[in-house]
Amino acid sequence: MKNQIQLYHTRTLLCPILMTCFVACNSEPSARTSDPSELVQVRRRPTLDTSRKRPVKNVRNTSSINAARNSTPRLLATVDGVPIYEREVMDLLLESHGPGILEQLIVLKQAELLASERRITVTKADVDREVNRALKQMIDPLYTLTSQEYEREEAERLLLSVLSERNISMKEFRMGMRRNAYLRALVRQEIAFQDTELQRIFEQRYGERVRIRHIQLATPREAGRVLKAIKNLEDFAKLAREHSVNTASASNGGLLAPFSDLDENVPLPLRETAFRLQAGKVDGPIRVGRWLHIIKLEERLEKEANLSLNDVREEIREALIEQKSAPAMRALYLRLLKEADVDIRDDM
Repeated sequence: MKNQIQLYHTRTLLCPILMTCFVACNSEPSARTSDPSELVQVRRRPTLDTSRKRPVKNVRNTSSINAARNSTPRLLATVDGVPIYEREVMDLLLESHGPGILEQLIVLKQAELLASERRITVTKADVDREVNRALKQMIDPLYTLTSQEYEREEAERLLLSVLSERNISMKEFRMGMRRNAYLRALVRQEIAFQDTELQRIFEQRYGERVRIRHIQLATPREAGRVLKAIKNLEDFAKLAREHSVNTASASNGGLLAPFSDLDENVPLPLRETAFRLQAGKVDGPIRVGRWLHIIKLEERLEKEANLSLNDVREEIREALIEQKSAPAMRALYLRLLKEADVDIRDDM
C-alpha cells in the first residue's frame, strides 16, 4: 500500500522534475503554441541566411525533398486495406508535439555551439549525473538532507510510469538531461559570488543546526494513525521505516542531515517547526506541498567554534555554485531560446 500511495502522489509531484525535458532546472515550462514561429524570433524565407556567424552544415534542399515525398507518398500502414501515409502521421505529430520538441532542440543546439566556442566538453558521464540528479529529486523531496543512497530501480520505475502517462519518450527525457548537462557546464563558468555569500553558506553548514527525524505521509488519515502510534510510545524510527513514503530517509529511520534555520534547501515550515521544538519532542503533521510530515527533534548542534571558512572554503564554494546553478541555468535557457536565429522553412 505504501508503494501504491507513493506512486500515485509522485506522478503528480513529478511535473517540475519532468519539465527538465522542456525547461532547465525544474522551472515552469514556457507557454506552448502550435506555431513554432512563436517560440523564438523567426524569419521565414526559402533560402539560407549566409550572414550567420555560426555556419550551418549539411543543409538540404527541403523543397525538392518534399516535392519528391509528396509525389510518391510513403505508405506507413493499412487498416482494412485503407492506407495511412507517413506524412499524415508526421503532420499530426508536428502540430501536437512538434513545438515542444523544436524548442528543446533549439536550446540544445545553441548550448552545444556555445560550449564548443568556449572549449567546454560534456561527456556521457555528465549526462548520467543529470539523470541521477533528477531521479534522486523525484524519489526524495528532501534529497539534500539524505545521506543514504536512494532506490534507483524504484525511481526508474516511477519515471517510466510518468513518462508513459505524459507521452514522453525516454529518448526525449535523455535529450533534456543532455541539454541540462550543457547548461550546467556553461553556467559554472559564469557564476560569480562575494565572500559574504560564502560566509552565509558556511553559517548554514557549520553554525547552529538541528537534526530531525521525519515521517513523510500522503494523507491526513495516515498522519493521524502514525500520531496515534507515537502517543502510544511506539518507536519513531520504527514507524518511519514502516510508514514513510520517503524511502531514501525511511531506511535510516527518517533521520536527516543537520540543517540551519537559514538553509533554503529545507522547506520553511519544517525549519520553523524544528527550531521551535525541544529535543525529543514531536510535532506535525506539517504540510509541505502535497506531502505531510511528522517530525521529531533529535538534537541541537552548537556552532563549530574551532572551524573557519578558510578550512572548508572549497567545499563551501562548490555548495554555493550548486545553489546558484538552478536559476542561472533557467536564465541561460531562456536567453538561448530568445537569441536563437531560427529559419522555419515554409515548404515543410
